[in-house]
Amino acid sequence: MLYNFTAAIPTLRMKYFVYLCLLLLSLESAAQPAVKAISVPASMCGHWLKTDGSNGFVIGIYPNAVCYENETWRIKAAKQIQQRWQLQLENDNSKKIIVTIQRKDSTTLLLGNIAQQELKNICTFNSNYRPKEATFHSPLFTGGNALLKGQLHWKENDNENKTNFVQLSYTDVFTGEEEYLYADLDNQGRFSLPIPLRMPVICSLINGRQQLGAFLVQPGDTLLLAYNFVTDLNENKQDYSKLMQSVCLMGSEAAFNNQYQYFKRYVTNDEEKKSDAVTEQYDNVLRGIDRVYPAHVAEQRFIDFVKADARYNYVLKLLKSSRMGLDSTALQKIYEQYLSQETPLAFIHDNFYKLAGSFDDYLRRSRSFPLVFDANTDIAGRLKKDYKLLLPPNFIEKNDEIRQYWKSNPNQRLNEPVITENFFNGNKKEAERFMDLHSKIVREFEKEVYDSVAYGLYERLIPNASMRFALNLQQLHGNSLLQEDIAMPSKYRITIFENHSQLSGLPYHQVAQIKTARIMKFQIAAFEPMQDSGNLLQIDRELELQKALKAYRGKTVVMVPFSHYFEKENVAQKIYRLKKIQERYRAKNVVFVKCIQPRNRSDWEAILFKYIEYFSGQQELNNVLYCEGLASWRALERETREGIIIYNSSGQLHHPQYTYVTHEQRRKENFVLMRELDSVIAGKGRYYEQYADLLMRGDGKKEQTWTLYDSTGNYFFYVLNEVNEPIPNRSDSVFHLLSVKDSLYRESDLVLHRLPQTDGSRSSNNKPAYTKSYQHAGPACTYRYDRSTRLLRIYDDNKKLLRTFRVLLITDIYLELELIPLQGR
Repeated sequence: MLYNFTAAIPTLRMKYFVYLCLLLLSLESAAQPAVKAISVPASMCGHWLKTDGSNGFVIGIYPNAVCYENETWRIKAAKQIQQRWQLQLENDNSKKIIVTIQRKDSTTLLLGNIAQQELKNICTFNSNYRPKEATFHSPLFTGGNALLKGQLHWKENDNENKTNFVQLSYTDVFTGEEEYLYADLDNQGRFSLPIPLRMPVICSLINGRQQLGAFLVQPGDTLLLAYNFVTDLNENKQDYSKLMQSVCLMGSEAAFNNQYQYFKRYVTNDEEKKSDAVTEQYDNVLRGIDRVYPAHVAEQRFIDFVKADARYNYVLKLLKSSRMGLDSTALQKIYEQYLSQETPLAFIHDNFYKLAGSFDDYLRRSRSFPLVFDANTDIAGRLKKDYKLLLPPNFIEKNDEIRQYWKSNPNQRLNEPVITENFFNGNKKEAERFMDLHSKIVREFEKEVYDSVAYGLYERLIPNASMRFALNLQQLHGNSLLQEDIAMPSKYRITIFENHSQLSGLPYHQVAQIKTARIMKFQIAAFEPMQDSGNLLQIDRELELQKALKAYRGKTVVMVPFSHYFEKENVAQKIYRLKKIQERYRAKNVVFVKCIQPRNRSDWEAILFKYIEYFSGQQELNNVLYCEGLASWRALERETREGIIIYNSSGQLHHPQYTYVTHEQRRKENFVLMRELDSVIAGKGRYYEQYADLLMRGDGKKEQTWTLYDSTGNYFFYVLNEVNEPIPNRSDSVFHLLSVKDSLYRESDLVLHRLPQTDGSRSSNNKPAYTKSYQHAGPACTYRYDRSTRLLRIYDDNKKLLRTFRVLLITDIYLELELIPLQGR
């Protein structure tokens, strides 16, 4: 059954009437016998509009379907009478009509039998038909919602590249962040997506790996989209007619957006080249725009828009190709030649902010931007005035003590050992915590100085208000002195920005309001992420992980991993999928735990803060674990599908049906997860003890060796290989081994002895050499696996029980054991 895209749209005046053209749809219901489709000549097909300048859609004609009078019709019969074609149409309600059409010339269609109406195709504008010049909503920075409704039509049996949802993205000018929105597709490929906006933006829409298009969206718009994967497009051939058959947008910006598809697909080129080649490319693009979009074909605002887009792209490439070789004079010349005459409409362009950020870096570098913090800043006074509420108890008092000590001992260097010994009773961890927090605040003061100097520089050099505002905003967004800085400007930096950016027609009030709201919510977490993060639980040891899991005993637990490297698009997509599956299992006693994986780098706090901020914005800051340095987590990732881990209500770890995931299967994560989760809930899960004998014996011919990789308290984690490198900073390294054969295990030690280097081997390219020796560790122990209780019972030569391990995890690569005290059995 066909979907009526305009059913939810209020009745419009005829001159604004639009209708989404459904391309090449299958018109037979599954319950009806198949009917052979009847086609009309290709010369009649297209999106036919009024010629009075209103751009009003009248009829869409396609090989086997017609969109007409707010209905979609099947072509039951088509016959030619002289030069006219008479089409017999029928809709889903069995209503029948007859439509007569005739081509007057190459660009004009006549509709009707006696009183004929002249129509023009949307892709054949000429000097006699100019679409009405549309204007942007005024003022430009007024918020509101837009609505995008559409339908995708795939090639038959083409499942490789598609997903069951679409993703829309755009850059929020106020925050500098990329925003991602999602909408499900129904079984007919239809979707409806509301878009919250603060200004007109260029949005991108994708499905799987397929770019569906980039288009302009304004607050208050209703856009209708049809995308047809059946139409093959040759990237090397500029075929506008074919492109229009592949993707078509209807709505207040229909003409603009459909032309923009052509520009983005066929005219632009993103290759990076040397300066002379870039200039030649830019000239070619401008000539191509003039050739493809002369004044009688396209609206002037569109021509201006795409030329500006090409210009921004050109200057951005020019800066990149210069390889840091531009001085202030050259930068000023580039600005005057390409950027000095812009308006606020520049904010709509994809490349404008990228350009502003790059230009900002070059300009500050060429002008010897100050890199020294003003030592006269009253840090103690600023701490008490500006940061008192954000700091841990006694921080200011401790800082005053240290400052007083420094004044009394001016020749004493206050390094870490001195501060640790004199003010923290030798507690190195507490001293490092204090010094790190103090450094963060000082860096915030330094950023304020950088901001002030940068804003003053732009006021002197950049007369254009739009460009200056963009440069100021890039300074506010990107002023991070170190990689580990949390990219969240303080409210004092926002005040400085506001004082330098009060320009007519620009959204400085909205920027300050939004950013201040974010600051008030997250600034404490910016300094102490672990102290103000909702239900976030930091897990540092294996015992803590097991304790956290026991808190969920009685529920089915799904642990969803989030990478140690934050990529907003991936996180947004995973949260979107997670919300859908949480809704499905809401009443089935299932808890979903979000696990942020460890990042062994100095910027781990900045990464963690990004997760906290995004989870909070999505109302998902609950059941969050930060798993720092857990050996078992690395093991679980290899064993589970897409890293997703499932425990049943008894705490048993489910073994997925397949441990190897192909690239194609990864895109069906929810489908796979639901299948495995349904199995666990139904009591049909697969658990590790079922495969322990097979995995630990190997093929029965070769003896396997499990090397102790890590241990945390009562938890021991083994890897199926022998190490050939010692533990760093140790001349000799001892590795605990389990030798396995016929389900019996013998423990021993592998010792790596580093051989001294000879004079001839002293080279940075020569690796140290080692010899190996083996010895049994203590009494000779044999291990027997007990499948029923998942225990390894360990005996000495006299069969005396020494200790007992619980098998937590067994795969063909990893083995994890938990030591069970004898009295606890």
